Order: sequence, then C-alpha cells, then structure tokens
Amino acid sequence: MSVKSLEIQIKELVDKELEKIIIQARKELEESIKELDSQLEKLKQYLKGA
Repeated sequence: MSVKSLEIQIKELVDKELEKIIIQARKELEESIKELDSQLEKLKQYLKGA
C-alpha cells in the first residue's frame, strides 16, 4: 500500500468522524435552542402576569 493511498484512507476516516461529530453537535444545538425558546416563552408569560 502506498503512502498516498494511506493518506486518502486516513482522510476519508477523519472526514466520516468529523461528519458524525458535526451531526451530533447540530442535534444538541437544536435541542438547546428549543429549550431556550421554551424558557423564553415561559418568561414572557410570567412577565405578562407580573
């Protein structure tokens, strides 16, 4: 196996892992945004009643 083919395989593996990490991070970010939206809405309702 040549060095070039090893470099390509390593790059492909790294790219796949980075894609997994990005997908998971995006999912967690979306969940956090939903939670913040929910808390903001609760705060708005509380302030309306105050």
